[in-house]
This record gives sequence, C-alpha cells and structure tokens, in this order.
Amino acid sequence: MNTREMKEYRGFYNKKLSETNEFFRVFGSLDDKTYSEGAISKKIRN
Repeated sequence: MNTREMKEYRGFYNKKLSETNEFFRVFGSLDDKTYSEGAISKKIRN
C-alpha cells in the first residue's frame, strides 16, 4: 500500500468512525483544531 492509498484508507475509516461514534467525532474535531492553521503544521502530524 503506497502513501496515497494509505491516506485514502485512513480517511475513509475516520469518516465512518465519526459518523457512527460520538467519541470519535469529538476526538476528530479536537485533533483537527490542534493541527489547524496557526497551530502545529499538519505536515508534522503526517
């Protein structure tokens, strides 16, 4: 699996989790805020 495929796979399942489980939706939102513009770069996270 190459990097692009891994990101697509991860994105697909992250979306599934956020749609079905309140914990993952809230955690994902917090994670996005942590790496938002002006905070830590998303490049560092990936």
